[in-house]
Amino acid sequence: MPIATLNRSKALEYAHEYWNSFNPLFHHYSNDCTNFISQCWNAGGIPMTPEWHGGVAYIESHPGFIANTPSWVDTDAFVTI
Repeated sequence: MPIATLNRSKALEYAHEYWNSFNPLFHHYSNDCTNFISQCWNAGGIPMTPEWHGGVAYIESHPGFIANTPSWVDTDAFVTI
């Protein structure tokens, strides 16, 4: 699998759009920081994988995936991807 490149401008655009609200395509949590950064990275071009995914559309289009992966929403797991 080729290495993805983060488009910082796209990630920043996403951050500016959703910094004070929630994107309805993603679950939100009371401590939402890693989830938000994962969304920014994804908007910046980092593709979801079976090891790192979140969001309603991804989960619905991949039978068997019922929740966000720990690496999508948990800081310690995020660092390991």
